[in-house]
Amino acid sequence: MARNRNKLRDIANWSNAWTFDRVQNMIELLAVNSFIYENAPETFNPYFFERKLFYDGFAWLFKDGDMILGLGGSRKDYDVYGWPTSGKAIGFHGYNFNVTPDNGVCCYDLSKRGLSTYGLLMDYIPRLTDLYRTMDVNIHAQKTPVIVVTDKENELTVRNAVDQIDSNMSVIVGVDGILDMKQFDVLNTNAPYVVDKLQIQSHQYWNDIFTILGIENGDKDKKERMVVDEVNSNTQPIEIYRNARLQPRERMLERFNKLAGTNIQVRFNSEILSSITNADEYYISGQPEQSKGGSDDVPSKDE
Repeated sequence: MARNRNKLRDIANWSNAWTFDRVQNMIELLAVNSFIYENAPETFNPYFFERKLFYDGFAWLFKDGDMILGLGGSRKDYDVYGWPTSGKAIGFHGYNFNVTPDNGVCCYDLSKRGLSTYGLLMDYIPRLTDLYRTMDVNIHAQKTPVIVVTDKENELTVRNAVDQIDSNMSVIVGVDGILDMKQFDVLNTNAPYVVDKLQIQSHQYWNDIFTILGIENGDKDKKERMVVDEVNSNTQPIEIYRNARLQPRERMLERFNKLAGTNIQVRFNSEILSSITNADEYYISGQPEQSKGGSDDVPSKDE
């Protein structure tokens, strides 16, 4: 019995961790694919660059010989406004490079330095994890909403019946004299079905995330019923957040293009706006189109 309890606990812990990772990965995919870089060389990996901005809040764009790279690292010297002017860019396989004002520019993730998009969104990960796991528990409670108390002699009979329920059997057959309901005390927990309410809350959480990422959101049918003022009041915060992410990248590229003689441009990924209509669709099936350019073979955050 103790072994079964431990097994169930292990399964629950695995489900918790898996759901947490799934939610975090989905938020990361949205964030790092929010921008498309144009006229960038193949040595520049926009996905990797955006991941560094998303988690660390800053990254370096620099020129090392014929290569233009975007990597994370550290900051060393600052100008009078506190803007990093030099530091070390660090990549995989021992690669590192000393960035100076002559070869590179620092980019912040948000217009407010010191913040990262991940920092703004990280509290939604445990919220959504707990919400989705609550849905799982509530759905399972619809299948087995009872507590059965019996003696040791009938324990195996009860467990066999529970196994049949877990196997989705619509009819459970009991042998007369063995499955005697008078020998059991049954407490029906009458677990209420609340998944529909939880889905509404999930939708709200994802819309909050979309807003912070600068992605238009909300139910299409609801939008059609909204008056102009309501639509504008919903759009204004989205535009503010979007610009808070886009403007630091534009300023960084303006400086770098002058330094390196390039013409790299960045724009908000309109494919995200057209492909995501509501939060529920994204959670079920959605992965936004990835930014163009560079390799998609990117290590995980923990690597």
